[in-house]
Amino acid sequence: MLQALRNSTKIIFWIVAVAFIGFIVLVWGADLRFGGNRQGTIGKVNGQVIPYSLYQRQLAADLQRVRARSDRPTQFEDERRVSEQTWESIVNEILISQEARKDALPVSDGEVVFWVRSNPPRELMQNPAFIDSATGQFDIGRYQELLRRSPEQFRLYEAYTRAQIPATKLQQNVLSTAKVSNADVDAYVRDRFEAMRASFVWVDPS
Repeated sequence: MLQALRNSTKIIFWIVAVAFIGFIVLVWGADLRFGGNRQGTIGKVNGQVIPYSLYQRQLAADLQRVRARSDRPTQFEDERRVSEQTWESIVNEILISQEARKDALPVSDGEVVFWVRSNPPRELMQNPAFIDSATGQFDIGRYQELLRRSPEQFRLYEAYTRAQIPATKLQQNVLSTAKVSNADVDAYVRDRFEAMRASFVWVDPS
């Protein structure tokens, strides 16, 4: 059974590995200009280039997930919304990673091991080799068994995780310190949902 799992997941591991490497290169500050100019650049975040090809690949993956979850063909408005969400996601990832590098949050080997064991890549969670035929759900036991038997297949994921944990810590720190008062909530609701009726009388200035 384990051999079958290895065989069936070999391709997806390479796909995940290539995706992770590309993402790490982007997030950790590589200069990905095309041909030495800005021809392939869709934008910059604090001087860090966002290649148009990266946006296209991420958008295609996001659209594919939306279409897989929907029981109807996607409309123009759906695709416009997904394209905005994809762009915001890429920008947010870069901003968080830049701040995480400034803070230089420490990462222990134990944290990496725990994360790799308990947070499998999304692509693997959708792999039929790890889906329980009885429940139709992802079987984390199979994933952890393969991780224990063949840890070398997860080296790239481990490297990605070690680079990603500081950004996750930063997000958790920000959320834990953020406080919203009742006055803030009242103002938010009032600004967005409160309405009133008014009448007026026009008077000729002459």
